[in-house]
Amino acid sequence: MPKLPRQSLHDIKGWRTQYERMLRWYLRICADEMSDVDFLFAFFQNCYVLKDWLVNDDVIGKSDLEQFIKNSPVMRKCQDACNGTKHGQLRGDTSRYPSIRREWSSSEQKSKYCLIIDFEKDDAVALARECISEWDQFLKLRKLL
Repeated sequence: MPKLPRQSLHDIKGWRTQYERMLRWYLRICADEMSDVDFLFAFFQNCYVLKDWLVNDDVIGKSDLEQFIKNSPVMRKCQDACNGTKHGQLRGDTSRYPSIRREWSSSEQKSKYCLIIDFEKDDAVALARECISEWDQFLKLRKLL
């Protein structure tokens, strides 16, 4: 059966549409680090599912992407944040339940969101930046960016 041409704005450029969507969510959380926590959830969900777009567009094989996620501690945290905020309940051995907390720093007189997985705490915005860096490196190695 022939593939139908893409006709919807959400996928007109294939995986690049999802990549650009991920970047827009990142810009939203950077514009105001205390932006709504839903922006953080949306970023990690859109960041992680970029892998599905790459597979669906036949750009990179599923096993290569699974290996990339498995070998990257940053992307595994992204996976956990995505699945934890999207599904509410995690399944399988690879998932670790994430906790997103807001912390106040009296010395800096501001607060920030942190992602905690297996008692390891990360600044959520810094982790988002690392996720983009990981994707960029992965995609550049394959001459896609």
